[in-house]
This record gives sequence, structure tokens and C-alpha cells, in this order.
Amino acid sequence: MCEISVKVDGVAQKIAADIRPTQIFAEDKSIVVCRINGELKDLWSELVDGDVIEGVSISSPDGLAVLRHST
Repeated sequence: MCEISVKVDGVAQKIAADIRPTQIFAEDKSIVVCRINGELKDLWSELVDGDVIEGVSISSPDGLAVLRHST
């Protein structure tokens, strides 16, 4: 299986190329969206080598805005 190198919340990691942010943040139920290379994306977005991924919590302004616009 191919691996890619990414940074998740500032930590460099090697992950399988088919992993999605929803799997990376699965244990943290407060994460409702993510930021990939500075741009808000849904948790099912594809990742590529070199991506910088940050989890966005429902308690943050961006997370709350996403929640309000998705219901």
C-alpha cells in the first residue's frame, strides 16, 4: 500500500494514501471539519503527499459556522 507524508495538527506522519481526515480524527468527536493547507474542507476530502491537516472543533468559530450551515 502506498503511503504519503502529511502533517496532522503540526505533527509529521506517514499514513496510507487512502486515509481520509474522518479516519484521522475519528476518536475526537468534537472535530466537525478540517483545514487542509489552510482551506476548510470536509472530513471526507482526499489527501495528497505534503498536505498540512488541522482538525476544526465544533467549539471554534469555523466549526460552529459549518454546523449552522449544514442543518
